[in-house]
Amino acid sequence: MNMFNELVPRLLRVSRWVTGRVRLDSLVVWILGFAIGALTNIVPVISFAIFLILTIVLAIILFIERMRAEQPSELNSFEIAVREPDNHAAAAVSRANEHFLVIGQVIEIVPHPNLGRRAPIEELGWGSSQIHLIDLQERFEANQLLSRTSGYKEFDPPNGTKFCLVSESFVTKDSPNLILNLRRTDYFTIKSVLAEIKDNPDLRKEFGALDPESNRIPHSLGLHYIVRFPNGDVLCMKRDWRAAYHGNRWSFSGEEQLSEEDFGARVPSEHFIRRTYCEEVLGMRDEIPIAERWMVAEDTVEAARFWSLILEEGISNYAIVGLYQLKVDIEAFITLHKKIVDTGMGTRDREGKFYIVSQPMLKALLFTGECTAKALFLEEGMETIYSYNLHPTSRYRIFRLLRAVLRRPLQPDLDLV
Repeated sequence: MNMFNELVPRLLRVSRWVTGRVRLDSLVVWILGFAIGALTNIVPVISFAIFLILTIVLAIILFIERMRAEQPSELNSFEIAVREPDNHAAAAVSRANEHFLVIGQVIEIVPHPNLGRRAPIEELGWGSSQIHLIDLQERFEANQLLSRTSGYKEFDPPNGTKFCLVSESFVTKDSPNLILNLRRTDYFTIKSVLAEIKDNPDLRKEFGALDPESNRIPHSLGLHYIVRFPNGDVLCMKRDWRAAYHGNRWSFSGEEQLSEEDFGARVPSEHFIRRTYCEEVLGMRDEIPIAERWMVAEDTVEAARFWSLILEEGISNYAIVGLYQLKVDIEAFITLHKKIVDTGMGTRDREGKFYIVSQPMLKALLFTGECTAKALFLEEGMETIYSYNLHPTSRYRIFRLLRAVLRRPLQPDLDLV
């Protein structure tokens, strides 16, 4: 059944991709087909030869396209320069004697095998049924770290359950499924050590690790996602200065933490990625059953994929990076969002304000350090984004997105179509 559920969406994606590639060329194909059909009544042998040649040519083109999708895309000198690796993150990788991609504070622990290849963006990464989230129903041990810091403290409630990654499966091209084993902690425990962990690289070095099995720092596994519109524009958020994490920073596009609610579903990863989109992107109320929320949201999403597992070294937090490729334009998205708010199904996100950034501007942000963003819900409203004010994982997300869109290494020219 799982194979069938994966096959049908894949066939639909391929069919949409093929019809999208045809576009105006369909007129040429129609004329050519009419001409060949007419020739069959006059010179059948020549018509058959033309048909055979065209079939062979199309088969070769399709074969080349599929081979190109499997080709690895190595980093070039320009990409190495725009990574801007954080010194502490680079040192952590060096100590581990591992070859991990480092972009800013992000260390890419487990990329999907096709993430560095030239496959279509809708096919990159894991589908929701290919990531298995396992709640071990065990407590994450943090007493030793708490004794080295200011100890356990209480904060404004609620003190919700959080999930710490403790191991991940070995992923290969032949065995791409990702299994993530998790232990439980709580919000107060994480907050009790967060400030000292953030400000003390030596403490992160002693208690943290690239390998989740060796890590002793409590954290909250979450989804750091990108929302991309059909025209290539990307949703971003200027986080409220009062946000618990990275206030007043620019996020591309947002973040959500794994919840106990997700483990009540048959497929926790599917519930997680759907819940995140409904709550964080569309702003739908969490008391509405996810099945009802997803009925409203489903027709806006072309593909929802998980791309990689990363470590945000600055706070020793593991996260999954993913993509929502939308099939509705910005105007339709705004209309739906307003409808959800007006009917009482949801509210505007209080964590920050939404903006739109074009693909050329994303590349400008990587290569020049700044770009402009347009307010999502205003006719006029522009802001300048500077690279020094990005959410710590945003540079990584932008880098991976642009490579996926281009299906080749980045170049320093600023035109991107």
